[in-house]
Amino acid sequence: MYKYFLLILFSLFFDNAQGQINIRMVGDCMIGTSYPSTKCLPPTDSNILVYATEYLKNADITFGNLEGCIYDEEGVVKKCNDPSKCYAFKIPNRYSLYFQSAGFDVLNLANNHSGDFGPDARLNTVNTLSSLQIGSCGLLDHKWYVVTVKNKKLGFIGFSPNSGTLDINDIPAAQYLVKQLDSICDIVIVSLHTGAEGGKALHVKDRYEFFYGENRGNPVKVAHSLIDAGADMIIGHGPHVPRAIDCYKGKFIAYSLGNFATFNRFSLKGYSKYAPMIDILIDNDGNMVKGEILSFLQYGEGIPIYDDNNLVAKLIGKLTKEDIKKPGLKFQTNGTFIPVLKAKKIK
Repeated sequence: MYKYFLLILFSLFFDNAQGQINIRMVGDCMIGTSYPSTKCLPPTDSNILVYATEYLKNADITFGNLEGCIYDEEGVVKKCNDPSKCYAFKIPNRYSLYFQSAGFDVLNLANNHSGDFGPDARLNTVNTLSSLQIGSCGLLDHKWYVVTVKNKKLGFIGFSPNSGTLDINDIPAAQYLVKQLDSICDIVIVSLHTGAEGGKALHVKDRYEFFYGENRGNPVKVAHSLIDAGADMIIGHGPHVPRAIDCYKGKFIAYSLGNFATFNRFSLKGYSKYAPMIDILIDNDGNMVKGEILSFLQYGEGIPIYDDNNLVAKLIGKLTKEDIKKPGLKFQTNGTFIPVLKAKKIK
C-alpha cells in the first residue's frame, strides 16, 4: 500500500514536470533588406541565423521580434522627414524560410517597422509566416496568435506606440485585450515594443520614455499592469540594447532583449551588438520556474554567434542589480536564475 502511494505521488510529480513549457526568446530580427538596395542583403542570400539555429530550435516555443515586413513587391515606403534617422526594412519572401528552419514559432509585429511598406506588406508578412506555421501578433487587424503546447493553450499578443499596432500607451484598452485573451487561453504571453533607443537607454526606470519626440511608453508600468490583468510573461524589445529582467507576482519580465540578428542597416556599436537569448521554464499556471541567459554577440554585419565568455549574461545581471529595487529574481551561475520566492523555499 505504501509503495502504491509513493507511485501515485511520483506519477503526479512527473505529469506536472511534463506539463512545464520552455519559452526561448530573442529580440530584434532583421535578416536582410532589399530596400534601399539589394546590396543590403547578405552575400549570396546567406542565412545569418545559421550559427544560432541549434539553440533557437531547442525549445517548446521560440519567439522573436520581426523588425520590418516580408515583401517582394515595390510597395509604398513610409514617409520620413529625416532619412538619417528613419529606416525602412523589406525582407524578401524567400528569407521567411530561414525563420522556419531556425525554429521560430511566433514573431511579434507590433513595432515601428512592420508598417514600413504599407498594409499590403503587413498582410503579406502575416500570410507568408502563417503558410510556414509561424504565428504572428500585435496588429490592429491581427491582434493575437493562439497555439496549443503540451495540452495548454498559449496566447501571444503584442503592443507598441506605432500606428497599425495595438497601442501600448492605452493601458486600460491593453488590459482589456489581455483579459479577453486570458479568457480563452491557459497562458498569455505579451510582447512589448517600448522604451528609448541606443547606448544611453540601457537602464529601465518607472517612467515614460521618449525617442525623437515619440512617447515610447512606461515599460515598468505597462508590464506590471498587464500582469495584473492576467498576463503570464512579458517580452520587451525596442531599445536595441539589453536591459534588466525581473519576476513580478511569479511572472517573468524581460524589459529589453535588444538586437539579435540585425543585418547591415543597424548600428552594432557597444552594447548594440549584444544579442541575448533567454530561456524561461514556466509551470502549468504560467509561473516562472527557472531561467537562463544564453549569450550571443553579433559579428560582421549582424551575424549572431554564441559567446563562451557570457558577456550578455553578465551585463543583464549587472543591470538587474542596479535597476530593480525589489528584485524578484536570484541569479545563480553562468547566466541561470530563479524566482526569489523559489530561492527562499530552497533555503
